[in-house]
Amino acid sequence: MVQGQPNLWAKSYINDGYLMLPDLITQEECDDLKAEMLKIFRGDYPCEAIPPMPETVSETEVLDRIMCVGEPHVFSPLVRRYIEHPKICEVLQTIVGAHIPFWDGGVKCMQSMMLSKVPGHTGNPWHQDEHPIPTRDRSLLGAWITLDDSTIENGCLWVLPNSHRSGVIYDRVPHDKRHEFDSCHEAVGFDDTDEIPIEMPAGSVLFFNGYLLHRSKKNRSDTFRRILVSHYCSTASWLGWKGQRNYRGITTVAGEDPYIEEGHVTPNVWARWE
Repeated sequence: MVQGQPNLWAKSYINDGYLMLPDLITQEECDDLKAEMLKIFRGDYPCEAIPPMPETVSETEVLDRIMCVGEPHVFSPLVRRYIEHPKICEVLQTIVGAHIPFWDGGVKCMQSMMLSKVPGHTGNPWHQDEHPIPTRDRSLLGAWITLDDSTIENGCLWVLPNSHRSGVIYDRVPHDKRHEFDSCHEAVGFDDTDEIPIEMPAGSVLFFNGYLLHRSKKNRSDTFRRILVSHYCSTASWLGWKGQRNYRGITTVAGEDPYIEEGHVTPNVWARWE
């Protein structure tokens, strides 16, 4: 954990592949996002991907039916504000392209996700975010806002420090560990004995490189572990993603968009059910 000085933020992020900063988000802001998450998962917003539920249904029942909602910023002004949160963007403008010569500080967001992990929910196996979201300059970064205290017991994130350095993308294959992880394919071909848990108090933000190997484990507690995570990269990077030569469902959060003449598309909101 590194606080305070932007040059130390960049050094830690480049060396380790991740940076955890506590207290970037206040408890009041966490509470606002948790209330918004409940509305989103309950289907209060008109959205074909999320059928509505009665308001009388309990919070646990609402959050238990969906593991993840993708692109909630499309219809939620509150979520949209958090992908552009000033404190988060201050860090992004320092670290996203710190390894890139002549980077001008430009940052764009290409995805937001809200993850619910109620007691008993499984985790997510080893993976690298760069596997599905390729950037040409290795600038992909995930920013996790933890809305609850994230602990080993309730399924915090585990990372393999320095695993981003080689630039290797590991194959992902089906696994037989459904007691611990969801059905997503698992990255294989590396030694994970040096993995470490990243326990985070509510309001902390974890910034991690798209090549960093990470996973989460099953929630074995009686508490929730709710997350808002967004993915960013340099504005100069092409995104050969979702069948597009240069994916344009993006939000520029710092600097200028050099591809603005290519237009813009509105991302499709989706939900992942388990």
